[in-house]
Amino acid sequence: MQDTTKITIEKKSFNDLELPEIIYKYRTWSDEYHKRFITEKEAFMASAKTFEDQLDCKSY
Repeated sequence: MQDTTKITIEKKSFNDLELPEIIYKYRTWSDEYHKRFITEKEAFMASAKTFEDQLDCKSY
């Protein structure tokens, strides 16, 4: 069973939200991209052409 949590934000601006100081993202050491992200400080950025929604990004 998958744990799902729904968060509702009531008409507040982003600056008014109380956000945690640190957010953790768990990575698997068997994934080569995750290793490079941690050891080489390298991040993968997908091409805008690969986005599914045409309105996500407009390329020129």
